[in-house]
Amino acid sequence: KKTKICCFSCGDAGMVTIKLNSRRAYAPGETLQLTGSQVVNSSSISLTVRVVIRQTIQLATTGTYEFKTYGSQRCEIVSKEVNPGSSIGLDDFQAVVPALPPSFFGARGSSTARREPLTFTYELSLQAKASSGHKVKVDMPILISALPPKQQAIQDAATSNNQVPIYAPFEIQSYAVTDDSPCNTVIMATGLEDGVGQIVDSATGAANIYEQEDAGSSSNSYMYQPQVVTFPSTYNTIEEAIAPVDVGNNEVDHATAYNALIENMKFNTDIRLVVDKWIKEYRTAAASLTSDEFAGVLKKVLFSLEQAAVARELASGMGDGVLTTEYIMKSIDACPYSKVELVRVMAPYVSDPGNKEIVLEQLYSFEREEVSKMFDL
Repeated sequence: KKTKICCFSCGDAGMVTIKLNSRRAYAPGETLQLTGSQVVNSSSISLTVRVVIRQTIQLATTGTYEFKTYGSQRCEIVSKEVNPGSSIGLDDFQAVVPALPPSFFGARGSSTARREPLTFTYELSLQAKASSGHKVKVDMPILISALPPKQQAIQDAATSNNQVPIYAPFEIQSYAVTDDSPCNTVIMATGLEDGVGQIVDSATGAANIYEQEDAGSSSNSYMYQPQVVTFPSTYNTIEEAIAPVDVGNNEVDHATAYNALIENMKFNTDIRLVVDKWIKEYRTAAASLTSDEFAGVLKKVLFSLEQAAVARELASGMGDGVLTTEYIMKSIDACPYSKVELVRVMAPYVSDPGNKEIVLEQLYSFEREEVSKMFDL
């Protein structure tokens, strides 16, 4: 919760008090929870109250010198007028988070990079502006996630007395999951390829997110009409992931199923999606791939940048205890240009992490410390 008291110095005596109380993380399509937030207008002038989400973007370049530049853009969620001498509570504000890209602080695959070239984060802002142009506001850093949180996570946040002591938007990075480590606050669902979700227009529709006080020129303003993937409402209440449906592959032997995957890979551009669908159709075969077959699939992936994503799909479909460091060794032999990326995504699944040294020996010395931690997840 944040509170700010301001005395306008525009010739009209009076005081304005604003309080902002909110969760620190939201997904697009969720309703902002502003219970306890309010604006008290003790001045003699009318105020326009706005709830705004501000996106802050950092562009970093590295050469002989390092440079950082910042930009921002705002999306107004809702606004309302407050008369002189009155107050307004925000408990009933029907403000919906628009379709915004998730907060981004970096991604795997850049272990040798000194920093990410592009990162961005968000602030939730409650603003009260007078007709004279004077304004008082409260900003609160928030995370925008890709999936809505579980209902239990929301309840725990509401009843917790722990305060998140952050004030600058990028400081919230330390509270965010920035890799593919397990996260117990959202259900594990990746989207339409899993047979869930539906693409719909953003609830807020088209919006010009440029504001005059932001850096830039009005000629750069644009209309933002995104599409979002909506998931069933039960995703906010269930505590366990929904198991994929076995379509019945007992009548297909292992070799036939494996050959079907290799053939399908020849005629599709999205190999990860092909593998994902194959795992759901041939669960028994997927769970019992040999190390040679595992590496053989990766060798058929033409673009090295896609090999790690395909390896992650294959590893997630393996039976418990099947994947070992032998699989990693054969995979990096088949994909010599993606060694680090492959080890990162496969290491958390291996059943013999004690043998990680034979894998680490295949990497450069400066890569080993970070990669070694992946075997302990």
